Amino acid sequence: MSKILFKNITIQNPFENAFVSDVLYENGEIKEISKDIINNDCEIFEGKDKILTVGLVDRHTHGGYGCNFNTCNEEELQNYLINAQNHGITSVLPTIMTDSIEQINKQINLIKNIKSKGAKISGIHLEGPFINPARKGIHPENCILKPTIENLNKFDTEFIKVLTYAPELDENNEFLKELLKRNIIPSIGHSDCTYDLAKETFKSGAKQITHIFNAIKPIHHREPSVITAALNDDNIAIEIISDLEHIHKAVIETVLKLKPKNKILLISDALSISYSSQRETVFGGEKIFYDGFKATSQDGVLAGSVLYFDDIYKKISDFIEFKDFIGFASKNISESINIPFQKIEKGSKTDLVIWNKNFDVEQTINS
Repeated sequence: MSKILFKNITIQNPFENAFVSDVLYENGEIKEISKDIINNDCEIFEGKDKILTVGLVDRHTHGGYGCNFNTCNEEELQNYLINAQNHGITSVLPTIMTDSIEQINKQINLIKNIKSKGAKISGIHLEGPFINPARKGIHPENCILKPTIENLNKFDTEFIKVLTYAPELDENNEFLKELLKRNIIPSIGHSDCTYDLAKETFKSGAKQITHIFNAIKPIHHREPSVITAALNDDNIAIEIISDLEHIHKAVIETVLKLKPKNKILLISDALSISYSSQRETVFGGEKIFYDGFKATSQDGVLAGSVLYFDDIYKKISDFIEFKDFIGFASKNISESINIPFQKIEKGSKTDLVIWNKNFDVEQTINS
């Protein structure tokens, strides 16, 4: 599909009011947006009752369709990347969790060298192993490492875009400084970080929180914690697993009132079990069971989500507008990982997603 003319389609850019127009799209670039475009040298797409958005970006996902980024082979990874597009996801940071040094490096090598036939890979999110054992969640404790430069050097970090770590274990911020030096985005998570330390760490350059409220020191009215520090600081971006299993709707509504819209990052945190026939799998060395609603360990610990963005929106659409959802899952994510964002406007080169009026993804077009 090298040249296509969308007729009378509703354009929904992030955080903006929707409008109806014609759009001429050629070889990944928007050539024209206006009413009544005439061009007989292209495919015509009738856009009535359809919505056109940019592609979505998932910066924190562990896989799906049977693909686990910690263990997958090339075929499984390709299958995931192809199927992710069916959910409006056109770019992804495959997230590797705590594992042995050898296994993490093996998967980094696979991911960074694959020639994607579907959604683009924009880097890797390394979630661990530099985390606090007290907040490990489902992560295997025997593979956790202290956040030191010596331990960081054990990994191939060239393709790592985001790294989740526990700053309370980082002596003199040496690990944080090294991440910034290597252009790796530090994100606080799986951490017992206090309020005061969080504020200091923010000043030193950590500006993001991994899946806030989950696997992190909770708020107490006399011990505010890193969560309060992040909610009170308009410069800090926060990941939210918005499947309504990991965080109650009322808490998400509170966050929406406290945080600037451009600092909210929707993530799926999806597991390999997502959109597969599996009802149990192994994740982090533990058996994970799916009951049709959520995935947990045998002890009842939440292990991640089972939904991608399109289905997540249907669960949150009663309190989050579609234009904001698109912003939370595209523009904000791109900017959080230092990738220039281009909305739907003349001259921009961007991936596109076609939705129907029920917010089902009908087609994804890669630039």
